[in-house]
Amino acid sequence: MSRTDILRGPAIIQYQAQTFYSQGDITVTLGRETFAVNVANFGKVDDRVDQIMHQISFTPAGQWAALGVLFPYASALIGSSVFGADKTITIWTIDGKKRVYKAGAVTKMPNIMLAATRTLFGDVQFTCLHAEASAWADANSLFTDSTEAYPGDAAFNAAQIITQPYTCSWGEDAPWDSFQTQEGIAVEFNLQLNPETNDHKGLFDYTFQSLDVSAKFIPDGVTPAQVLALLKHQGAGAVRGGSTATTNKLKIAGTGVFVSLSGAAPILGNEAYGASVRRVGQMEFRATRTFTGGVVDPLFVVGTEDPDEEGA
Repeated sequence: MSRTDILRGPAIIQYQAQTFYSQGDITVTLGRETFAVNVANFGKVDDRVDQIMHQISFTPAGQWAALGVLFPYASALIGSSVFGADKTITIWTIDGKKRVYKAGAVTKMPNIMLAATRTLFGDVQFTCLHAEASAWADANSLFTDSTEAYPGDAAFNAAQIITQPYTCSWGEDAPWDSFQTQEGIAVEFNLQLNPETNDHKGLFDYTFQSLDVSAKFIPDGVTPAQVLALLKHQGAGAVRGGSTATTNKLKIAGTGVFVSLSGAAPILGNEAYGASVRRVGQMEFRATRTFTGGVVDPLFVVGTEDPDEEGA
């Protein structure tokens, strides 16, 4: 072997006319699922190919942009196609190696970390399948590799990677109408997709099934009594089988960054007793489906400002 046989170097990701830089490595899992062929006399005699998919994972660098691409499921309908029409996804290395996948879709949305000392995103995952109108045996049906000069980084601006403190609000009653947190807010997305298969194509799509969105944080400036009153563990409003749903939105805002959870219900709280810990610990709020005029509202909103106050 020679030194030039060892390939290294970072890349950019291009998808739906957006360019993504990664905070660290971009990893591609070259997935192949198999099923066993068994014979009573010999046990397993072979493995046969069932599914082929490639999965691209990386942590976006932290630009608060391309939000509709990274977070496509806020208003997704149950059973709707995840892939839809084929959308290419490109990995382009700085040494001029280019791979274009024929059909890609976001199958894991990045969690969001809203804190002064953290960049904004966790890892995102794209799944890549064969082109819809192709067969596995067709040349370049999954991807095409080529050698092309790297396009450069003229549009990159480190100032667009946002780190800043955030303020939260939930409802109109103090102290929840405006509060801060000890270490920032983690917004987490639990996305459930259902695979769609065909006897010839194998896995050819996913459909949207469900989405849970939660926000976790340690609130500042609140007392244990105020947390307990919010959670309704005893007294008025405490009832087994009672709904946790509210009409309040949990809103998290900073300069040029806005996130909200619709129908945000306080689910969990914690207390701690010790010399070096705060009495009020981590809380969790969870989004709940809300409706306006019989139409399902977005489960969450990500943007640059509060849409409830735009034009106000």
